[in-house]
Amino acid sequence: MPSQELTNPLEELIATGEAVFEFINQSEISIEMKNAFCRLQKQFDFYKNLLAG
Repeated sequence: MPSQELTNPLEELIATGEAVFEFINQSEISIEMKNAFCRLQKQFDFYKNLLAG
């Protein structure tokens, strides 16, 4: 994101996490692996929402 530099390290970490989960969702890995990452993503989203809120 060169044009929109993130000033908060926490925002950068959240953006990176979201990008990783999007990459996993678009990948061709097994459904079992996707399900495992889905559970991890739910935890990530839960804590992200706590921070936002």
